[in-house]
Amino acid sequence: MGARSAYAIQALTPAALPTQAAEPGSPADLSRAVRYAAVWEDHAYVAANDGCLHHYTLHAREASSVRALLTQPAAWHLEKSLTISATGKPIERVFVYASLYVIAVLCENTLRFFSYPHLGPASNGLAPIKGVQAIADDADAEADEAAAGFVSLCLLKRKKLVLIMIEPRGWGTVKEIALGCDAFVARRFDDVVCVASPSEYSLVHLDSGVQTPLGLPISQSTEVSSARIRPSIVPVAFGSLHTFLITSHSDAGTLGAFLRSDGEPTDKLIEWPSHPRSVVADPPYIIALLRNDTIEVHDLRTMRCVQTLAVSADMDPRFLLRILGDGQLLSQPVSEPLETCVVEIGAKELPSPPDEESHETQALLCPLPIPPAARATQWRPVRTLIGYKRAISCLTLPTPSSMAWKYAQAHNWGAADEALDVPGWAAPEMRTAAYLALNHIRATRFIKATPWLLRTRFDARLLLDKYPRFRGLLVPAKVEMDALLGEAWNAIPPVDRLIDANLLLNYGQELSSDPGMQELRQLLHKRADNMLEEVLRDTVQRDNAPVYQAALLTLALERDAHAPSVDLLPHAAECPVEMLEPTLATYHRFGLKAELLRRRGQVTDALQIHCGMVDGTLHDPVDCVTADQVARDIEQLATSADIIHYGLWLAQHDLQQGLKALLRVDYHGSDSERVLASLRELDADAAEQLLEHVVFTSAEQTQAQHAELCARLVKTSVASADTVPPYTDRRRSLPAHLAEHVSMVGARARIKLMVLLQHSQVLDLASTLQLVAQHRELSFEQAILLARLGRASDALSLLALTIRDPLTSEAFCTQDACVLSAADTHALAQDASIASYATLVQKKSARKPRTASAPLLRTLLDMYLREDPVDEYRDAVLHLLNKHTRQFDLFEIISRIPPHWPVAALETYLVHALRAELQRRRLAEVIKGTALARSLDVGEQHWQAVRSLGGVIQDDPDDNAAIEASSPIEGPLWDLAVRKEKDST
Repeated sequence: MGARSAYAIQALTPAALPTQAAEPGSPADLSRAVRYAAVWEDHAYVAANDGCLHHYTLHAREASSVRALLTQPAAWHLEKSLTISATGKPIERVFVYASLYVIAVLCENTLRFFSYPHLGPASNGLAPIKGVQAIADDADAEADEAAAGFVSLCLLKRKKLVLIMIEPRGWGTVKEIALGCDAFVARRFDDVVCVASPSEYSLVHLDSGVQTPLGLPISQSTEVSSARIRPSIVPVAFGSLHTFLITSHSDAGTLGAFLRSDGEPTDKLIEWPSHPRSVVADPPYIIALLRNDTIEVHDLRTMRCVQTLAVSADMDPRFLLRILGDGQLLSQPVSEPLETCVVEIGAKELPSPPDEESHETQALLCPLPIPPAARATQWRPVRTLIGYKRAISCLTLPTPSSMAWKYAQAHNWGAADEALDVPGWAAPEMRTAAYLALNHIRATRFIKATPWLLRTRFDARLLLDKYPRFRGLLVPAKVEMDALLGEAWNAIPPVDRLIDANLLLNYGQELSSDPGMQELRQLLHKRADNMLEEVLRDTVQRDNAPVYQAALLTLALERDAHAPSVDLLPHAAECPVEMLEPTLATYHRFGLKAELLRRRGQVTDALQIHCGMVDGTLHDPVDCVTADQVARDIEQLATSADIIHYGLWLAQHDLQQGLKALLRVDYHGSDSERVLASLRELDADAAEQLLEHVVFTSAEQTQAQHAELCARLVKTSVASADTVPPYTDRRRSLPAHLAEHVSMVGARARIKLMVLLQHSQVLDLASTLQLVAQHRELSFEQAILLARLGRASDALSLLALTIRDPLTSEAFCTQDACVLSAADTHALAQDASIASYATLVQKKSARKPRTASAPLLRTLLDMYLREDPVDEYRDAVLHLLNKHTRQFDLFEIISRIPPHWPVAALETYLVHALRAELQRRRLAEVIKGTALARSLDVGEQHWQAVRSLGGVIQDDPDDNAAIEASSPIEGPLWDLAVRKEKDST
């Protein structure tokens, strides 16, 4: 959609060239003409074809009133005339670089520099540059560079391009690029230069030096040569359009093509009936001065001619010129201050009187007022000059705001929209666009109102206030705004009443009686909601206030009540739950509410909702809650009371998950009894696991808890006894046999029971023994209790004869009459299901006096040898003798061993026993020999003393008899021991 052009020609000065020495009307005077002009701030420089440069200062005229139209030109006052060419050659170009305080003038193929603004001599470093045919200027880029303290110019010198950099202290050459043609016109855009030779165009890339010929010829005419048609090159930058506009003349007219910097043409074309003398770009328009003394204006958005201006042929128009700043070309009146007002939002809506609807309907017939100040035409800054032979004019264009007010006054709202559809808004355009938006809303043109609301960044609170269902989200406040907009805003009723009033006004029918009217009403409500949603989405990019997010959430649910929560969470996460609660309750979005509570740390409240959803008391049409999700929420609870409460609830729906939650609590006092009682009603096995947890985590162990756990384990062990393989392999102990089958319930229960009976410090051992003794399957456990009660012989009898566990029986004798030592317990607790029982080992009682192992070992051997038949215990007897050889007397064992047992079976024991006897005898001999040696030493010392006194010593034959100690053991056993000793040696 393109805006309608409304350019007007405004004369600036009727005599741009001052009177010279030549008489007025003389041939010398008549030949003078304006060749170029430059304007910056309040200075204007007019270049003539006689080589003179005239400097004017601009003085704004006083406006007759604050509402005077901006059509009065400034007064031009001649400050200085400077002759650039002594031979009267025309001045081609004038460049003003105000930030560098430099003016560049191209005349006689020489670029000269002067000081700004008074045309004084430039610094010594800015020497003239000769041989310059043209300058490839980029006005927009040069303005940015000048602000940075330098300017880069691309000079066209014969067959080469020279890139120079100008600074206040001088200029220097940056790069030179040779050209393959004789170019005489050049224009630059960024790092690309478009040059024209007498016949064709080409592109030159300054960074790489690559030259790209363009396929469009300068002239396609068969009657007029290219040399007589001056080409036009115009850099165009508008939105995403960054191109060169080049012209190509034909017999039927002139074509303007837009080419990208890579040489590729675009799909945009402009046609003129004749070849233009001059073309400039004033986005969004292209302005061309044609040879038929007309100015055509084309819209860049549509490529259509939107305006044609006639230029007086008597003025002899020569060129169009685009300037960067209009300075003070036109006088500017004093701005009239805008009035403001205060409107209230968020106030509770009062009930409307019975005749309110008819009153609103009649009010819609009256257009909103347009202030007198808005009716005065305002003009945009001048961007285009028209150069005549002796005068200068400009093209003035009303501001988009003025054009929009003009069309609005005529109720031509479509044209008003087109007038404002331009980039680069100022405050007046913002005000006008907001006014148009409110008018569109008032007429229920919600689609047309939306873009203006977005561009003006209209206060979304004001818009929400017109929706009764959102008014509760607003905090009552007073908003200061433009008085005109405030009046328009107050004239708009709430949206629902606004739609009804417009329908009644336009169709005059009762809404409830016509289905078509109801459908139209719903459509208008949908458009109104879409308008509000777009404004809110734009607003939250700048202000992420909860009220806007809450409104967006409500709109999303109204559009789709089953919208996924993941799409709603970005809005809901920014709002307090209290603000969203009515909306979420209306649409039964309890899952979304629970998620918000959970994210805010209110896990208990979220769990309450989740439990209700699982139980069915709360129905959510979108979100489903599983027991796993409740379990994850319970993990975030901090207090034991909450964990117990929701853990018991979870156990009713998922026993394992609920039990897992309950096992996280350290129970104290009555809590454990209450939880255990509740859990027993659900599942006895789960209650047993919880009981184990209570027993092993409580700081104070109680007899009742241990007794209950013991009774439960006894019951389980007896009930599952048949499922455990029988104990037959005597090479392993019974606990090791059970550990191998720990995956079975019965084996696992017996191991737990064994550890509990062995290491519990609070069990009543006597009563527990009565319970265990009732079950023959639990003989091992009975042995543990008997041992702890001090009845070691009875315990040993059970282990050795009833259970027939030789390893445990032997260990019992050697580890202080203890059936399961701490090491045995930790070995059994390698399984995770039994690991908690190992904590009982740490709770040690006072140390008892250690019982000697030798009597117990002899008792055990005696039990084996007294049994009938004794052969069944032969392996146990031999193992006991072999391992504890030193604890038994050799001759006693030989006398008690059944005579039918082969000697080979006793070989290991006998070797160990005899070797031990040999070691004892040899030790005795060593001791005896040592004693004898010491005795001889003492005797020798005695006799030496006697001899020293003169005595005579005589040997007695019987003295050597005392040296011999005793004869060795004789018999077959002694011979066997000696033979084994020699073999081992």
